[in-house]
Amino acid sequence: MRINYRPNIFKQGFTNFEEISNKLGSFVDDYNNRPHSVLKLSPNEVANGKTFDTNKYREKLKAARIKRIEENKACDKCDFTLK
Repeated sequence: MRINYRPNIFKQGFTNFEEISNKLGSFVDDYNNRPHSVLKLSPNEVANGKTFDTNKYREKLKAARIKRIEENKACDKCDFTLK
């Protein structure tokens, strides 16, 4: 799953610099506390020393692969022959 982060802050009307500054501040806070990418870690978590568990990730991939293969084998309506 890919996480795309596209905040909608620039489509809002601002009347003064303080409003813009407050909105950007909340955007930065939200961005730094939101999990990113495949790591599922926020920038703040990484900055505080949390690390990505590669072994756990590999095990999840392996389990998903096995499940996908089993589901494909169980498909009685699927025809995978090349013509």
